[in-house]
Amino acid sequence: MAPEETRAPQADLGGVSPDLGGVSPDLGGVSLAAGGALAGFGSGVPGAPYHERQRRQLCALHALNNLLQRPWLSQASADRICRRPLERLSLPHVLGLLLNVPSRVRLGAVPLPLCRPHWLCVRRLGDTFYNLDSKLPAPAAIGAETQLREFLRTALAPDTSELLLVVAPEVEEQGTWLRPE
Repeated sequence: MAPEETRAPQADLGGVSPDLGGVSPDLGGVSLAAGGALAGFGSGVPGAPYHERQRRQLCALHALNNLLQRPWLSQASADRICRRPLERLSLPHVLGLLLNVPSRVRLGAVPLPLCRPHWLCVRRLGDTFYNLDSKLPAPAAIGAETQLREFLRTALAPDTSELLLVVAPEVEEQGTWLRPE
C-alpha cells in the first residue's frame, strides 16, 4: 500500500469521527487543506508539528489534538463524549473495556502511601465478564451485566480513573455501543 493510501486508525470518540480529511466539528467548518495541513492552524511554521500546551487538567484533549495534528476536539465536545451513565452502555456490542485506575504501590507485601495509574482490561467470555488485570494471579470472574456495572462504578469512583471502550469499526460507525436516551 502506498503511503498516501494509508489511513490512520480511528479512535472510539463516542460516535464522533475525527475524519482527518473532512471538517472538524469544533472549528466552525474549517476543513483540511490539500496535503493534510489544516489551513490557518498548526504551529504556523511550515514543517513544524502542531502542539498544544497543557492548561488546566485537559491533558487527554491536548494529547488527542496533538496526535491528530490539529485542534479537532474542544473541551465542550469532549464533555459531550465522556459524560455518559454506565447504564447507557450497550454491553453486547462492546468487545472489551480498558480501565486506567489508581493502584497502590507495594514494596514486597508492604503497601506504600503512593498510587500509580494502572491499566487493566475486562472482557466477556461466554455469559460472564472477567477482570483480566495483569496484577491478578488468574482471571477473576465479575459476573453478568449487572455485576459488571457495579464493578465499573467502584473502579471508576476515583477522579483519576478512566474508561475506554474497545468496539468493532461497524459498532463505532453505527453508534450501537450506546443505548438511545
